[in-house]
Amino acid sequence: MTSFKDSFNKGLDSANQSIKNKEEIKEVFTDLNKELSELTGNKIEVLVHTFSEKLESPTATASIFGSVLEEMTRPKYRDYQGIGARNPSKNSSIHELATWSQGRSGYPCKVKFGSKAFICEDKEGLIEALSELLEDPETGEIFQRLMET
Repeated sequence: MTSFKDSFNKGLDSANQSIKNKEEIKEVFTDLNKELSELTGNKIEVLVHTFSEKLESPTATASIFGSVLEEMTRPKYRDYQGIGARNPSKNSSIHELATWSQGRSGYPCKVKFGSKAFICEDKEGLIEALSELLEDPETGEIFQRLMET
């Protein structure tokens, strides 16, 4: 027979591990930004950000219901998480570097850019993925533009 008490205690343990994982992920980004700030004179910051993408709206031909026609032609947007960069000293806009998703307990988190995709199960995996992201030529171009502004 299932014991709700055991399940409850497992849930609390999972919550504690989730808090630790999410704090660890924040620390990785904090360490990354500390190093980038030292290298660039506080001209580059990397952060997780919610981006918005306009989706193609279906073409409507004719409808006897005006609201249906309006709904069909109204632009649609999708929000998604990504890793972005900005120049905090100039309060610049945030430029997308990669897409990002994070599990309910922090890990796994996923980083995708170009043709590369990383599934990070722990801190070391996340550091590796972010290091690869920093080495990407498109990331380098964005960093150059941010440092010039």
